[in-house]
Amino acid sequence: MVALNYQHGDRSVWINQGKFAANCGCGFVPKPARFLLEPGAAAAAAVAVAPPGCRLRLTIISGHYLPKPRNEARGEIIDPFVVVDVAGAKRDRRSFRTRTVDDNGFDPEWRETFDFDISEPE
Repeated sequence: MVALNYQHGDRSVWINQGKFAANCGCGFVPKPARFLLEPGAAAAAAVAVAPPGCRLRLTIISGHYLPKPRNEARGEIIDPFVVVDVAGAKRDRRSFRTRTVDDNGFDPEWRETFDFDISEPE
């Protein structure tokens, strides 16, 4: 059993929602067939057989009305950026960061595209 604090929309809640959204939000995730349900799959994976992967392309377009961080001086304009993290298998975990938009927390635009090669989509 796992307990999450749903009063705060933090990283752990986002990861939990993303994980269970893959199975229509029904509350469980089936075992990956390639590793756990097929006979001999674990031995084949140990021999370094290239798994079928996929590519995830994500484009960060813009933001609107971004709040100032807590403890910032009143009237100061923020310099926003976006951090993108991929949570999954250890070899698929990556993090990217957009460029910083100077003095524009009202409607910053990035238009940056990131490609993630996912080796274990399950």
